[in-house]
Amino acid sequence: MVNKNRVFLFTSIIIILLDQSAKLLFEWIGFYSKNRGAAFSILQDKTALMVWVAVIMAGAILYYYDKIPERESFFFALLLGGTVGNLIDRAFFGYVVDFINLSIWPSFNIADIGITVGVIGIVWHSIRTKKD
Repeated sequence: MVNKNRVFLFTSIIIILLDQSAKLLFEWIGFYSKNRGAAFSILQDKTALMVWVAVIMAGAILYYYDKIPERESFFFALLLGGTVGNLIDRAFFGYVVDFINLSIWPSFNIADIGITVGVIGIVWHSIRTKKD
């Protein structure tokens, strides 16, 4: 059986490292955009608010870690890693570096993928658990 703590820690750290490494690379080659808002550019220039929300969210995940069911810990780790990845950008630069642009969707980054997949996984497991 896989250890919940290892999966959680490893997944969170991998998301943060992949996100920050990719952002550095795309900044270096000049292929990125600065996102001063949240998803779909809402809350433009509300950096302080978004930093606090991210700190509270990360703190809540860590505080309630022992109550997270093992089957959901991977998704909470994705959520935490993505939250911290974007928090680093906002805290140090005042904006989030986005570099994935599909033309049909606003640009995004690896942290955003972690957050999105994490939330979808948590909701999916919650719905499935209620049906059982």
